[in-house]
Amino acid sequence: MALKWETEELEILKKREVIIFSENIKREDLNDSELPTDIHLVEYRIGTTLFCDAVRCYKKVPIFDVYFDKLKLLGGEIISITNGYGKIKPNLYQKEKAK
Repeated sequence: MALKWETEELEILKKREVIIFSENIKREDLNDSELPTDIHLVEYRIGTTLFCDAVRCYKKVPIFDVYFDKLKLLGGEIISITNGYGKIKPNLYQKEKAK
């Protein structure tokens, strides 16, 4: 079972500038031309099942911290955090979403 984020947790993450963009995704389903450049893919394992989330954040360290803490409670582990996705500057992406 993939991670489930409660509304309260998502608000705390926003204060840490970590935004869960999309949960339990496949890399090939992402369209780079429509994503902001601050997207990271977080691959993690719970039991024997692999999962992948798209997360917005400027740096990897805050992402690692929140996923490590959450996965520790479930006996899961982080496999990788990769960046280099997206083609839209983050400040322009937010303006597009507001329209």
